[in-house]
Amino acid sequence: MTSAEPSPAATDYDKALCAALSNEHAVVYGYGIVSAHCAPEVNTLVSSALNQHRARRDQAITMLTGRKVTAPVAAAGYQLPMPVDTPIDAMQLAVRMEKDCEVAWRAFVEQAQT
Repeated sequence: MTSAEPSPAATDYDKALCAALSNEHAVVYGYGIVSAHCAPEVNTLVSSALNQHRARRDQAITMLTGRKVTAPVAAAGYQLPMPVDTPIDAMQLAVRMEKDCEVAWRAFVEQAQT
C-alpha cells in the first residue's frame, strides 16, 4: 500500500528525503500551472525546469526504494500559495517553488552523513 507518509522505521535522513520528495511532487504540479500561464517566450525555460524536477523526483523515489522506505505519493491536487492568473503571477510562483525546493533539499543535505 502506498502512503503520503514515510515508513515508520524511517531515519531522520529518510524523513528529510521524503519531505524533499513531497516538495518535488508539489513543484511538478505547480509547474503545470506555471506553464499554462507563462509568457510564450519563456515556455522552453519552464519546460526545462519541469523536466529537472521530474528527474529529481524520480531519483528521490529510487533512493527511498533502495533504502526500503515507502516513498510518499503525489497528492491529487495542491493548494497554490497565491492566485495565478497572469504571466507575472506564474513567474512569482516559479520563484517561490524554487525557493521552497532549496529549503527542502538543504534540510535533506543537513541529515546526510557522507
